[in-house]
Amino acid sequence: MFKTKIFNKANPKSITIAQRLTGLIWLQYLLFDNFKEIIFLRKGTFFNRGLYNFIGNFDFLFSSNFWNSFRILLFTILVLYILKLNHKHFFIFLVLIYFYEMFKKGFGGHIDHRITTLFLFTLILNISVQGKNQNTQTSLVPPVCFFFFQYTCIGLARLINGFPELFRDDIFSRWLIQRSMRPNYFELQFGQLLVENIEGIYLSSLFLILTFVELFTILLLFTGRKIMRYALVVHILAHLSIFILMGINFTENVLILVMLIYLDRENNDSL
Repeated sequence: MFKTKIFNKANPKSITIAQRLTGLIWLQYLLFDNFKEIIFLRKGTFFNRGLYNFIGNFDFLFSSNFWNSFRILLFTILVLYILKLNHKHFFIFLVLIYFYEMFKKGFGGHIDHRITTLFLFTLILNISVQGKNQNTQTSLVPPVCFFFFQYTCIGLARLINGFPELFRDDIFSRWLIQRSMRPNYFELQFGQLLVENIEGIYLSSLFLILTFVELFTILLLFTGRKIMRYALVVHILAHLSIFILMGINFTENVLILVMLIYLDRENNDSL
């Protein structure tokens, strides 16, 4: 009844493409991440628990020379992985990037959820493709299953926590105004402009529709190729709209969505 149709026409070369594209997504993250901010962190802002208890006394961790060298190391290992697809290189990179993300948060016990998504997606991908007896579809489905499921969880959590008031009142309009007033990438205020020109009921209705799209994302594993492609395009447009209207950046999610559309093309012979 529930037969997975995604990647049913993929070939072994699809795995190589997926790994390299995922590496390139990490590469753009390293290129555009505000790396210089980490140099201004001070010991007093860190949490004295967990791993920090073992490394917090090393003064070199708070020097610009160390982090400049660390960034070069990250780039080197990542480029080696993209070129050679050596799993050891990538697992070393994931350990180092996790340390980097934890350090940015002062070892507070969490990292940005957009990076958590990319981190887990790439980790699952590189684990699932190592089985020599697995076919291409079996290797590619696990990371996609995780990626889809996190959208379903977001939609479910939003319904549980806010239905029906979240979609009936002007809460979404208030979010748009609040985010427009905060500093953002290009000082965009399109969210406030949208609220001033469109009735709140229409914005709330659109928000409800997008929530249901998220809720049923996991079912895309069992739908036809065209339906999945249209749904992924909706997700891409939603993320781009969130960036333009609210200044929230989900570049990594957008790039993963584009990659999935490309990999699950009907004709994969030209990959």
